[in-house]
Amino acid sequence: MVLQAAEGRLTALVLAAALIARCQPAHVLRGEQVTCTARLDPPGPFLLLEKRAVASGKLLVDPSPARFESGGEVSWSGPAVLDTEIRIRVRTSEGDLVSRAAFTVEPRQWPRLQLPGIVAPWDYGDDEIFGGWPPRMRADGLVLDGTLAALRVSQASPPVAYAEEGPDARWLYVGRPAPPPMAHAYVSRALRPGDPFYQAQRGEFGGIQAPCGARDLEDLRKRLLEHEGSAVSGRPSHFRESQSAFARRDLQAVLEAQALFYDDAVVGPTLGERVTALITSALTQMTREQSLTVDKEAPVILGCRLTRP
Repeated sequence: MVLQAAEGRLTALVLAAALIARCQPAHVLRGEQVTCTARLDPPGPFLLLEKRAVASGKLLVDPSPARFESGGEVSWSGPAVLDTEIRIRVRTSEGDLVSRAAFTVEPRQWPRLQLPGIVAPWDYGDDEIFGGWPPRMRADGLVLDGTLAALRVSQASPPVAYAEEGPDARWLYVGRPAPPPMAHAYVSRALRPGDPFYQAQRGEFGGIQAPCGARDLEDLRKRLLEHEGSAVSGRPSHFRESQSAFARRDLQAVLEAQALFYDDAVVGPTLGERVTALITSALTQMTREQSLTVDKEAPVILGCRLTRP
């Protein structure tokens, strides 16, 4: 209330209270703390009726009432997940007041996912990797991918975080960066000296096509390791093509942006399941592309006849 003197009389002017809301910081990295506040101007007592927030079309309502004395301030804090608009409604002696505010969320800049190294490490693998033992071979000598050697590329999922409080409460998001991918090549034991299949290739003459010998298998193993990317060569390899695929697409940035409202996670795939599906899709796309860039452009063909043990 302001008192003014006018022509010898005192006049009382009542200033209408305004509810002022704001969010700080107004621009924040995903996962960092944001605080939205609301206060009366001029100060006075009030009753908090409701806090609301809308992010990506999802409504969050916090109907918890609270009384505030003159000079009090509503505070709503928690991790920021998505661009969010808030609305706070209070009741004063003069009636209800509503104020709005908002904050925007920036993606975190995480290291890109990339396969390290020049060549992939390799070992002899279990028979299940190659569809059993002894290996199945085509009559034309073409070594089908996965029958004698295979490159396995794996990518672990990043951890999921949950916003328990604040304007973005009930949102799930990716909490930390995904670890770097890994690649490992495996070769069938049929190409290991001492294996019964290896020992059966004696190079004895007979038949239309020359039979394979130990030297042929040594050469075949070398070419398969080059094909998978566990040995350096001038031809395309699965390992180098996988490195290029990770370099072309910032999969880490795609994963960082994933978020899911809790209610949607209850009735559908969880955020962890959705992230895993994204990774699986990316690796499947690599395999599909490499059927042309590696398997078709740099096939491994065996020029001799293998003998079953």
